[in-house]
Amino acid sequence: MCAFVIGLKVNMDANIHTDVDVDVVFVPVSEGNIEKLRELNQTTLEVKYPDKFYQNALRLPKQLVCLCRKKEASVFIGSICCRIENPCTLRGSRFSWGGNGNVNFTPNVDMLYIMTLNVLPSYRGRSLGSRLVKHVLEAVQERKNGFNCKGAYLHVWTENKDALRFYQRLGFKVQCTINNYYRRISPPDCHIVALFFSEEDENPQLHGGRNSSSQSNALMNREEGKEIL
Repeated sequence: MCAFVIGLKVNMDANIHTDVDVDVVFVPVSEGNIEKLRELNQTTLEVKYPDKFYQNALRLPKQLVCLCRKKEASVFIGSICCRIENPCTLRGSRFSWGGNGNVNFTPNVDMLYIMTLNVLPSYRGRSLGSRLVKHVLEAVQERKNGFNCKGAYLHVWTENKDALRFYQRLGFKVQCTINNYYRRISPPDCHIVALFFSEEDENPQLHGGRNSSSQSNALMNREEGKEIL
């Protein structure tokens, strides 16, 4: 599965048409609407996703990949795609955790990884990006859905100030900075930003400690892509 850059200079909730509310519903991605996800990505993102991205999206839990549609019309205006993973045990990468901060990830626990997020330009400024993120965060915290996530995280390009502010407004915090993460943009560095669902998960060293050596474990293969928003 890939994780890519969504609009390197885009703020999903920028002040555009903020005086107009949009009544929307969230629809799980399926065989019947997967092409709508492709269309949204092609319209809003700077990276072209391979077919494998969409094939894998169909295999993910339905709560983690959804489209945002106007309630009174079959117009899809946004999407989010996430997966569940253990950041400390990812394999196959050619680089490690590093940078100027400590990564507060406890070994052997799952986190929600936000891969892609987008909203059509004409519908930005109506908090749809925030609503998409909150929709998935709420789903993974509901016990009935069977997830056991301790929080959510993603990569953010260090120059994407709008994206960083967007996630900080949602409660995400910068955990560390990874140097030379990207190959085709400059500067090639990224932040790891994360939101933990409890104080215990955010500060594991205060609640039994954590294995600091896990910080050197790999995250993602460069060939598989990078960050979102």
